[in-house]
Amino acid sequence: MHDYVFKDWFFFILSIFLAMMLLVLPLPIYFQWLRPNWVLLVLLFWVLNAPMLMGPGWYWLIGLFQDLLQATPFGLHALSYALLAFFLTRLSFRLSAFPMWQQLLVLVIVSVLNSAITALVSVLFGVTINFALVLLPALTNCLIWPWLYWLMYSLWKRRLRVY
Repeated sequence: MHDYVFKDWFFFILSIFLAMMLLVLPLPIYFQWLRPNWVLLVLLFWVLNAPMLMGPGWYWLIGLFQDLLQATPFGLHALSYALLAFFLTRLSFRLSAFPMWQQLLVLVIVSVLNSAITALVSVLFGVTINFALVLLPALTNCLIWPWLYWLMYSLWKRRLRVY
């Protein structure tokens, strides 16, 4: 069992808050489809590096809050993030040992599944979606992931004074 301290929980909450802020940051209309899913990336970081810090229930609550922020069908992101936490927590030790390019492959699969679930539920609610554009956030997630991972990991370890 891992003993997480207050600093870990504080950094977790702060990183989720910043991801939510970036999620609702206004972008020009032609960049809307390129917006990465910041919350998904931050949650993936925490699942890989501190899998026992928060459980699937917390990821479900974070997804509900994202649904409220984005005015998406209630529970859409909650279900997606709870499933992500459940399955990836079991694979976290194996995935954290992967090199970055293999982590990117896992990120592509997770991002595409998340985008597909979001798009399919949106279609069920009557929203017309161009499915070719649904894959663009997965591409931007992959472009941002190495830098976000490095930034969050270095800040988290520096905060904990572990070198």
